[in-house]
Amino acid sequence: MKIVENIGKKVFSIISEGIIRETHNSIPQCYYVSGELGYGKTTLLHRIKEKFESQNFQPIYIDCLLHPIPNEEKMEEYLHSVTDHKRAILLIDEAHILLNTWSNQELSKLRALIYSPGAPIIVFVGNRVTKIFTEYSAPLYNSILLLTLDKLADTDIIGIVDNICGSKCIKHEDIINIVNSLEPSPLIATLCAKAVKEGYKEEKDIKHQVLSFFDDLYRKELSLLSPVQLLIVTTLLKAQTPCLLSKIAKDTQLKNSDITSQIKRLKERNLVEVIKRQPKKSLYEIKSKLFTKWYKNS
Repeated sequence: MKIVENIGKKVFSIISEGIIRETHNSIPQCYYVSGELGYGKTTLLHRIKEKFESQNFQPIYIDCLLHPIPNEEKMEEYLHSVTDHKRAILLIDEAHILLNTWSNQELSKLRALIYSPGAPIIVFVGNRVTKIFTEYSAPLYNSILLLTLDKLADTDIIGIVDNICGSKCIKHEDIINIVNSLEPSPLIATLCAKAVKEGYKEEKDIKHQVLSFFDDLYRKELSLLSPVQLLIVTTLLKAQTPCLLSKIAKDTQLKNSDITSQIKRLKERNLVEVIKRQPKKSLYEIKSKLFTKWYKNS
C-alpha cells in the first residue's frame, strides 16, 4: 500500500486538499490530470474515491472507454439519478474520449455547469491535455486546473521491485536501467518486477516479457487505423527515429498532401508527434516510445 500511496502523491495531495476546502454549495474547482499509459491515472481516481466515499461527498467513477457519456445533458441526468443529497465528485477515466467527441456547444454547457454553485467536483484523467483547455477560444479554456503525473523516481522503482520480488533478485542499478530504458512508470516497474520474480535475469528477457504484455493493446491500436494511416504509422515505427516528410513520402509512395492530412488525424489520436524545426522541415515520430519499442520487439 505504501508504494501505491507514493505513486502520483503530489497530484493526489493537490486534489484532495482542494476537495476538502469545498463547501456544500461552493463553485467547484475541477481538475484534468494527464499521464501516459501506466502512469497511475486510474489508481489515482480510485484512491480519491476511497478517501472521500465515507465523508460528506459522493464519489462516482465512470470509465468513458466502457461507458461513454454522450453529452452534458445525459451527464446531469445521470448525476441526479445516483446522487443522494451529498456533494458529488465525478471521477472520469479516459476523459479525452468524452472531451473529443462532444461538440463546442455541449462543452460550453459543461463549462456553465462547473461554474454553478454546488455543481459536481469533476476530476478528469486522460493520456493528454487536449486543445479545448489550452486554446484561448476553446470552450473550457482556463476553467480547469491542469495537472500531470510525473515519471517514477529511481527510489520509487526500487520500492516497487522490492515490494514484489524482494531486494536480492536483481541489482537495483540493473532494474532501474531496464525500467528507465522502457518507460519509468508504475506499470512498467511492476511488470519488470514480476518478470524478475518469475525467474528472468537477463535484460533482453525481462524486456521481452514486459513488452509482450502490450501485444493485444497495440495490435488493436493498429487494427483501428485506415490503410493509409497504417502505412504511415508502420513506416515511423520501422524508422525508430524522427522522420522528415520527404522520407515518409519516399517510403510510402504517398503524396505529401495525403501524408500531412492523415498525420493531423494521427496527432488527434495521440499516436504521432510533430517536432518543429524550421518551415517545411518538421520531423514526425511515434509519440509513445513504448509503442516503438514494442514494435521492434514483436
